[in-house]
Amino acid sequence: MVLNPRRPSPRVLVVDDDAATLEMWRQCLTRSGVDATGAVNATDALRKVSDTPPHAVLLDMGLPDRDGYDLCRLLRERPDTHRTPIIALTGTTYPADIQRARDAGCNAVLLKPCTAEYVLLELQRVLPSHFRVTA
Repeated sequence: MVLNPRRPSPRVLVVDDDAATLEMWRQCLTRSGVDATGAVNATDALRKVSDTPPHAVLLDMGLPDRDGYDLCRLLRERPDTHRTPIIALTGTTYPADIQRARDAGCNAVLLKPCTAEYVLLELQRVLPSHFRVTA
């Protein structure tokens, strides 16, 4: 199964403080037809959201300046992103941390490591009008 974005391509903001991981996700999404941009911390993410609100956010929960939980809450307070799907990426499997991400406003919580296909399927689930599934 392949996911092909409809026109226009969905804009996804990837937020991760690890440069290699950020670039890997950005390239994977871009190769799949997603307009993916990156931010290395919450401050950078908020600046990019102000410039161009994304259709979805792929959010690492461990950020250096503000954690992903705080950033998620800040995005939920903004009128331009209060309904934007936010997908958390976390390395923790503690139920309390997963619930904390949901309480902060994340629409989904994906456990690391996860595959690009799984992330694309989750994007298709939260942005059904932007994707079509083809064989």
